[in-house]
Order: sequence, then C-alpha cells, then structure tokens
Amino acid sequence: MGLGAMSPGKTQRYVERVQQLFRGDMIEWDFEDQQRKIQYLDPALGLINVEDAVPLWVSVFGPKAKATTAALGAGWLNFDSMGALQSLQEMQAIRTAANNPLERLSANLFFLSCVLSGDKTTGEARLLAQAGPLTAVTFHNMANEVGVMGGGQLNHGPLKELMAEYMKAHDQREPADILRCAPLTVRATKEVAMRGLDLPLPKAYQTTYKTETLRRASADTQEGPRA
Repeated sequence: MGLGAMSPGKTQRYVERVQQLFRGDMIEWDFEDQQRKIQYLDPALGLINVEDAVPLWVSVFGPKAKATTAALGAGWLNFDSMGALQSLQEMQAIRTAANNPLERLSANLFFLSCVLSGDKTTGEARLLAQAGPLTAVTFHNMANEVGVMGGGQLNHGPLKELMAEYMKAHDQREPADILRCAPLTVRATKEVAMRGLDLPLPKAYQTTYKTETLRRASADTQEGPRA
C-alpha cells in the first residue's frame, strides 16, 4: 500500500513480510535505504489481533503474477468472465508446477448478476440498466483487438456480425452525440474514465466515484429505464 509498481519478486517479499507482521513477528524492513526492525506496537496488550490467521487473496491476470500467487499459496481472484475456464486451467497448471496441490487452490470468479422479479418487462429493463454500460465497455475492449483498431479477426458467426454492427456505430460517433447525453452522466463517465487510467481493473471497479454516486441517486437513473 502506498507503493508504486513492483516486480513479482519484490511483491512476493513485500507480502511475506506483511504476513509476518500479521503474526506478530519483528522483521527487518528496508526503508529510506536503511534496514530497520519493525513490528506492531505492544502486541501483548491484545489491541491488535495477531492470533488469527489472515487469509491471502490476490487478483492477478498475467502468467508471472499468477506464478507469484502460486508461490505464496494465496487464493486467486478473477474478475473476467470471458475466457474464465482457460484462465483457471492456466492457474491450475502454474500451481502444479509450483508443487502446490490443486485441491488446496481457492479461486473466486467475480461477474455481474441481476435479481429478476419474474416479470419480463421489469426484468428486461433491469438487465439493460445494469448490464448495458458493461456491454459497451466489452465491445470497446474487443475493438482494441479486432477490426481496424487491432488488426485481428473474429471467426465467422453471430459474434462477428454483432461486432461489425458495433464498429459501424462506433465509427459514426461525433462529439455532438455526447452533448445530447444527460450532463450528469457525461460528467460521471469522464471522472470514471480519467481516474481509472491509473488504476488496475479490480481497483477501478471498487473505487467510489463522486459524480457516479450522484448519478445513481439522480432522477436520470430512474427515468432512463422507463424511457
């Protein structure tokens, strides 16, 4: 926390030392180019719980970061439902290579869901309100890999046709289209986009955005699905 990007090896050492602190140990910590001994103040007073184990969960996506997670014996968090099975199989292979039993692999997949009432009209409106924005993000991300923007190609089928329709609409977008949107929605979108540039995807999902909080509580949010 409070540190910049680190290599997988340094990240592993950092996590291991924090885990030692959680156990109440005194450790050596390099700070301002000096080695210092640190630990929690007066752990014997019982003000900080150093008795119960603190589970370690890590959200990573690349093979090197997954290898670090396997070396730490940590639980794995995946936030991408597309290719989730392939990513899990890759994580299982990495854990096996690190001599960690697969039966001890804890993994969670985060994805969007929606509680439906049973009424088709209400359900469709709720699905559109919750999944609609992410659908646009999904297609935009795909556009970075296929078509004119990425140079890749999708196999022939419904997804290729749907992507072609999206790209057609994408290419026709003009600044005037943005000006026709609700002002609060535009402000919220701008804040999320700009602040999210410097955040990893899971952190960006969990961050609270002031204008987005206002938008969710606004009349626009209620009116949009009804329109």
